[in-house]
Amino acid sequence: MTTPDLEQAVLEQAVFIGGTGRSGTTIAGRVLNNHPALALTTPREVRFLTARGGIIETLGPLLPGGKLGNSDPKQFARRMRGWFYRWPKPSGVEQGLHRSVDEAILDTAVTNYLEEVSTDPVSASRRLIFAIIPSTLKKSAGSRWVDTTPSNAQRIRALHALLPEAKFVHMMRDGRDVAVSFASKQFGPGDPLEALEKWGERMLRSFAEESEVPAGVVIRVDLADWVGPDGIDSLRSVCDFLGADRDAGLENWFSANVTSDAMHGGRWQRDLTTESAEALERRYTHWCELLTERYPQFPMPRAM
Repeated sequence: MTTPDLEQAVLEQAVFIGGTGRSGTTIAGRVLNNHPALALTTPREVRFLTARGGIIETLGPLLPGGKLGNSDPKQFARRMRGWFYRWPKPSGVEQGLHRSVDEAILDTAVTNYLEEVSTDPVSASRRLIFAIIPSTLKKSAGSRWVDTTPSNAQRIRALHALLPEAKFVHMMRDGRDVAVSFASKQFGPGDPLEALEKWGERMLRSFAEESEVPAGVVIRVDLADWVGPDGIDSLRSVCDFLGADRDAGLENWFSANVTSDAMHGGRWQRDLTTESAEALERRYTHWCELLTERYPQFPMPRAM
């Protein structure tokens, strides 16, 4: 049985996985969920933190890297009871906090937030998070929570200010594969070139965010490293970074499920015509050169 102080300390030590979308955030969450001390939230993207209209946007300039947007707490409260609680995927399946959080728990948390937010918006936001997250965890008390909302990577500074003990895993993937993966989905741009522009813009924002926080807050994981011959070593580096003991069960699951075939490595060459692949390659080269020029300290993701 955990004490309130211990439970609070564990909630402070969140693990935020982020990326450009289609970059490995989902598989990273599934991997870490196999560690006995880590627990993936249900849903795995809680969204109410970093998605449009979430806590970070509502707090706006009160946090580093924050921005003006939907900054009315009452509107945020309505979104918590509405869109963030239940939202439909293109497939028709309903996602959201309703999958794990009782409506009464959410209503109490939101009511308390509205009563406190005018006097201390940052503390009120933290208390709202800590009131809701325990219900999203299916593992026993004491597990650190893991969220895989892709936009976490573009909100590192603000999240770090809000939860200073949190750690970030920035998943990266060859932008050409990301673009083709997006183009195959209902929720992404249907044109790989358009999808590649989204990848480049999000990589720029993610690198900008990472460059503004102290060392030891973010670890970058290239999906190509995970599917390569040294994949277990890369996984162990992530565990060490998170302060999580190496675990044989986790490593066995990783070896069986994280493979190049399962991650569809090099699909841009297989799925596109020669002409389309060449056009994508030219634009990808441009983005890699731009990213390297602005952030030479961050290596580009490798091809799988």
